[in-house]
Amino acid sequence: MHKPITLAAIAVAQALSLPVVAQVIISEYVEGSSNNKAVELVNLGSTAVDLSGYTLELYANGSTTALSPAISLSGTLAPAALHVIAHTSANDALKAKADSLKALNYNGDDALVLKANGTVVDSLGRVGERPTSAWTSGSVSTVNMTLRRKSSITTGDTLVDDAFDVALSYDAYPIDDFSDLGLYNGVGGGGSVEPPYAHGNCGDAVTLISAVQGSGMASPLVGTTLSVEGIVTAAMPGSAGLGGFYLQQDPARYDADASTSEGMFIANSLTTEVQPGQFVRVSGVVEESYGQTQLGKLEAISSCGTATVPDAVAISLPQTSANSFEALEGMLVRTSQSLVISDNYGLGRYNEVTLSSKRLMTPTQVAAPGDAAKAVQAANALDRLVLDDGSNLQNIDQPYPAPGLTAHNTLRTGDQVQPLTAVLGYGFSAYRLFPVSPLTFEAKNLRTEHPVFSQEGDFRLASFNVLNYFNGDGQGGGFPTSRGASTAVEFDKQRSKIIAALTALNADIVGLLEIENDGFGEFSALADLVKGLNDKAGAEQWAYVAVDAEQIGTDAITSAIIYRKDKVEETGTAAFTTAEPFHYGNRPPLAQSFRHKVSAQTIQLVVAHLRSKGSCPNAQTDAANADSGDGQGCWNAYRVLAAQQLSQWLSGNPTQATLAQGQSAASLPTLLLGDINAYLQEDPIHAFADAGFTELSQAFHGTNQYSYSYDGEAGSLDHAFANAALQDLVADITEWHINADEPTILDYNEEYKSEQAKANFFAPTPYRSSDHDPLVVAVRYVKPQVSAQHFVISENAGANTLVGTVQANALRPVVVYQLSGPAASWFSLSPAGELRLTAQANPDFETAPVLSLTVVAEQEGGVTSEPVQITVNLTNEAELPQINFTQHLTTVEQDKVATIASFTTSVLGEGATVKSVTLNGGAQLLAVGDVQSTGAADIITAEGMDAGQYELVLTVTDSLGASSSVSFNLEVTAKKDSGSMPLLWTTLLGLLAFRRRKA
Repeated sequence: MHKPITLAAIAVAQALSLPVVAQVIISEYVEGSSNNKAVELVNLGSTAVDLSGYTLELYANGSTTALSPAISLSGTLAPAALHVIAHTSANDALKAKADSLKALNYNGDDALVLKANGTVVDSLGRVGERPTSAWTSGSVSTVNMTLRRKSSITTGDTLVDDAFDVALSYDAYPIDDFSDLGLYNGVGGGGSVEPPYAHGNCGDAVTLISAVQGSGMASPLVGTTLSVEGIVTAAMPGSAGLGGFYLQQDPARYDADASTSEGMFIANSLTTEVQPGQFVRVSGVVEESYGQTQLGKLEAISSCGTATVPDAVAISLPQTSANSFEALEGMLVRTSQSLVISDNYGLGRYNEVTLSSKRLMTPTQVAAPGDAAKAVQAANALDRLVLDDGSNLQNIDQPYPAPGLTAHNTLRTGDQVQPLTAVLGYGFSAYRLFPVSPLTFEAKNLRTEHPVFSQEGDFRLASFNVLNYFNGDGQGGGFPTSRGASTAVEFDKQRSKIIAALTALNADIVGLLEIENDGFGEFSALADLVKGLNDKAGAEQWAYVAVDAEQIGTDAITSAIIYRKDKVEETGTAAFTTAEPFHYGNRPPLAQSFRHKVSAQTIQLVVAHLRSKGSCPNAQTDAANADSGDGQGCWNAYRVLAAQQLSQWLSGNPTQATLAQGQSAASLPTLLLGDINAYLQEDPIHAFADAGFTELSQAFHGTNQYSYSYDGEAGSLDHAFANAALQDLVADITEWHINADEPTILDYNEEYKSEQAKANFFAPTPYRSSDHDPLVVAVRYVKPQVSAQHFVISENAGANTLVGTVQANALRPVVVYQLSGPAASWFSLSPAGELRLTAQANPDFETAPVLSLTVVAEQEGGVTSEPVQITVNLTNEAELPQINFTQHLTTVEQDKVATIASFTTSVLGEGATVKSVTLNGGAQLLAVGDVQSTGAADIITAEGMDAGQYELVLTVTDSLGASSSVSFNLEVTAKKDSGSMPLLWTTLLGLLAFRRRKA
């Protein structure tokens, strides 16, 4: 309804001596707290104005394109009358002064343009310019003030892009001063007087809800006062709810048009309360609030009894078109599928999450920038619904899931909600589900206590964006700092979570991003973090890389490297560069070379943090770095240049790592990782590939990886690139999803949290320790390499024969070789690589012409090679007689005849017979037996052998000339002397013997 014309208003019009034309301008501008925003228009002309041809356009953040759709007006504005447009979520005091409620989502740095039938009639601000927070002149500003047009200004500013001096046209008043709204310089004005609206009784004629909704995106009856009847499906009263209820037409009066909705929201400003299932009659003004059709400025509500709540309509995602849900706006619906939580950013503040049919990926993560990415973006836009608790309360203590969100009862993106019944509403540019049935969430994306690999590798390198780790003055004070924690309490919480995450990473070397750039002293953020890690470990395990500079570059944040000094050691000279483009925007990269203490291998780690996609260049001529709309954001060319220059810098061996003769820096195994601020398919990633670096996450797992989530889409801003020298050593890579999936409210910040919320939402665990997920690369040791060699020996070779020398390359000396295979017992292999036959060896060409061995080398420290097969080829030689020899005696007395050995022999050569048997080394030894016929004989001694040591050789020769020999040793001892006894002793012994016989 329009305000009545008053005598005072007529007096104002006469006093201004208005020309006989219509002249509508902006007379007042409110930029207040929260959503207290309003624009007042005055008709300074002498004829009434049809406002249906007027629009108010908003140009945000310096854009030259107006936000769509523009704010449309309606009604008639009489001469000297005023029309106040207020924000739909303004406070009650401001709403009470409003003639219409619209989505006035401007800030102090946004320009407003008033048009009549497409022609500019007035403007506020300067289109194309984004001032620092506001246009300000002296004490007059477009932010946090109420501005009233000077009475001397009677025509609009139709030049939208000319210089704007706010103090020349407006007077300033305190924030949230609404006292003059609806007045012009303190005097009221208005339109024609309208009679009171007749609400009527239950059952009287009404407008069908489907007619109010219409078949378009907005109601065709906006601004009309009318009555509707229907069934209450959901009540959300007061400031604790949405300030109203949803009403659905009784099914008997549904229209036959599938494009029109049968439900709508009733913004209930009356004291009358309703309940679901109640049949009511409502009268009010048709409005569009944040894109949702509603009945507001209610005249009356009448209860008409009760009715059965209509059946819910089944819906599913994705939508078939951007407007397919419009026909169900305000109606009861039921989701026909379990839906995935794709965004939980608003969970802590608004108790809302975004639902989709699947995990939504950032377009340029999975598609090339440009048309392909735009197609993914369009598909993502059709696959969203916001699950909203139906309350305007913010920062509640127990948001989803039941019985309430806590640090240990989380709701992660990737989790699901089972099918639910809800009212489908619209607000804040999204269709919303206001549930009327209990919700069941399913934890489909479980937390893990540590990174999970398909292949573990032998040691790990990682990157971790620690989200502005600033430690004040390093002694418990100095808060707030320029970034990060606001208080010492917040910092302690942040610190505990970061340390928990780094400890559980179990990495040997970690590249850090966004740590305070305050040097390397005792109280620096870097020293503080390492001290905390060592305190946690209970030992001096961790150290940090220091450079010969007070700090790295000039930015408030920097990159850093920490490492396990019990696992690795620095071998190079840490280096960074501030050469363009690393002098500003792209942070200076940091590089250092390390040697692993177990394997002795060297690896170079490079940490990079390239410029972000926001804060677009001010220079309109910098087209290469402006947002082209292809999905890569701003500063893309600058990031590409950084990738190219970084590769060139590394080619100069900045860490002065020791290289083998003839090798270049490219031969040094190098891992480049960090926050590249580019998704997987974007130009900077291709620039690294062109320089010979492989993006490991895509190489191992494809494109559906992520380390960061923004606006319900997941993608990888953090990357690890390996050069060719390192790539084959990488076992696996993983993003440890401790942050991107978690609700923001679980971080260390204490703002907007009650004491109960602070206790519920915080725990000193890795989860939501930052906004980026850590990236972890598992690397294999450089193992000793055994050459696959082939040797040749005679099949007649004997024990201890040197077969050959096995070749092996190792970073440390080989301490042992392990042999396996069927013939392993026939060989021995010394640490020097000498392969010899053992006494057990019995090579035979006819039986096995090739002998195979499996060889594994173990170097100092325990690192072993991969198994390698070595073959020994036997040459086919004449078959030697076989001698089975048994030695019975090794010592015999001189001149004593005895059998000292036995032997049998057989000849193997085809058609051969024993030709001869010889015994060398002792002429007095005799062979007794017919060897030619029986193949057996004994070796006996004969008289005449001198006492002494004999080395004897038994040789058997066959008729083909082949011989075999057996060697043995024999000791001949001197014969004992038995000479004559003296006569006396002989006689005595004889007598003794005689006496004994006589006895």
